[in-house]
Amino acid sequence: MQRAFHFTAEEEEENDNRERAEDFGAKKNQCVGICVAQQTTQLRTKDAKKAARKNTVRRLKERLERNDWRCELSGVKLQPDCFSIDHIVPLVKGGEHVYENMQIVHPIVNTMKGTLGMAEFIEWCRLVADQHSSEGNV
Repeated sequence: MQRAFHFTAEEEEENDNRERAEDFGAKKNQCVGICVAQQTTQLRTKDAKKAARKNTVRRLKERLERNDWRCELSGVKLQPDCFSIDHIVPLVKGGEHVYENMQIVHPIVNTMKGTLGMAEFIEWCRLVADQHSSEGNV
């Protein structure tokens, strides 16, 4: 004859607690693994972005020298302490912060262009120039 085996209430509670602790430990280890993987990916991404930034700065310096330190929009001679990077397609209009979307300009030109796209900026410059030439102020 087999005897039925029963746990006391305290033993059942202890077993339940042990199982919960094991489940928590497994989940915790799983979370730690995921977090480490995410951090590794973030570091790789950060390193790639840093390398891209260095490359962009190097390319912009080369462009400045190739253009004889002249503003790419006005042709005005730039000084090492007086130039600005403009986004051809403004960031607020969906432009990207990449070398291909950058131009080196005089700070005043950059301020005037603001968030205008190139076509808009050129059209406004024409309107201003036309207005002043018709008044004989140019």
